[in-house]
Amino acid sequence: MSVTVVTVLFFALVVGLLLVPLVPALREIRSRFDAEALPIAADGRVSSTYFAERFRAVLADRLAGPVEEVRANGQLLRGRIDGGESFVVLPAAQTRVPVDHDSPDETMVLAVGDLEVEPERAVGREVFAEGDVRTGDHAVLRATLADGDVTLGEGTTSLRWIHADGEVRVGPRALLHGRVSAGRRIRVAEGVRFERLHAPRVEFGNPIDPEPRPPEDLRPSGPEDLDPRTETAAGRTIVHGDVTLPAGTRWTGDLVVRGSLRAGPETRIEGSVKARGVHLESSTVVTGSVVSTKGASIGPEVRIDGLLITEGHVRLGHGSVVGREPDTATLRAETIDVEAGCVVHGTVWVTEDGGWTES
Repeated sequence: MSVTVVTVLFFALVVGLLLVPLVPALREIRSRFDAEALPIAADGRVSSTYFAERFRAVLADRLAGPVEEVRANGQLLRGRIDGGESFVVLPAAQTRVPVDHDSPDETMVLAVGDLEVEPERAVGREVFAEGDVRTGDHAVLRATLADGDVTLGEGTTSLRWIHADGEVRVGPRALLHGRVSAGRRIRVAEGVRFERLHAPRVEFGNPIDPEPRPPEDLRPSGPEDLDPRTETAAGRTIVHGDVTLPAGTRWTGDLVVRGSLRAGPETRIEGSVKARGVHLESSTVVTGSVVSTKGASIGPEVRIDGLLITEGHVRLGHGSVVGREPDTATLRAETIDVEAGCVVHGTVWVTEDGGWTES
């Protein structure tokens, strides 16, 4: 074999090895896989009320007898589950958490009626009330379940989870680790840090109801409002660049934007959006979902009827709404800043540093 042939084969091998990492990109260019919707599960694999359901099963299996006994005779009862974990059952007439002198604050507390946790009191085990649970300021709870409502005082800390069949009301500057869920509504005051909230209606401060302009009052948008490098695939409009939708316009259809998307004030998008970055200015309406790989800035009184998912940071402007009754949606991001007056119907899920509500 000649030197020339060997040299050609060598360089061909080198070029082939260099091209191997580029194969996925070449396949993407040819087949447009990015035009397809992201496979996002709105509720995740585990129910938001999973821990509450497990604890309720323990109550039914192991503690139904002691609770019924206290309900019948009206006397406080102490005991241990199978000789292990200690518990106390409070009659309806006694609402304060007692001090367990054998193992202070490490006793499971069950209440036939309402339950009150004193200010700065730490309860290291599960808490359950057939009525309401209320805490004073700067209390610490491990896990809380109520058939009624849960009201947390200012600066209260929840270490694992909270669930109320009714409402959960969170006082200012509370710290909510893990999950908080409610059957009807969660109301969150200013300065609260949280990880995962779930309810048909999650309110941050005093909510307002945005009133967007009627669709018929908006000018329809067309290809002239997009980057010239535009195509249609899989029933979606794909833009190979940045997009700015003019104020007071209406776009119909789903948008996949390879760059960033900016929608001017009072814009309406009748469909879903996927982009590298999303900026929705005041009073914008999106009837579908918003997916962004690099964060999203949501202006005041914006309404997103579907999911809001991002791998980065989300800022919700005053009075914004995510989701739409009676359906639930998911707001998921690494970090979230929420201004007062916002509402989310469904789940608010922070994957990293927690979220704050602002006054």
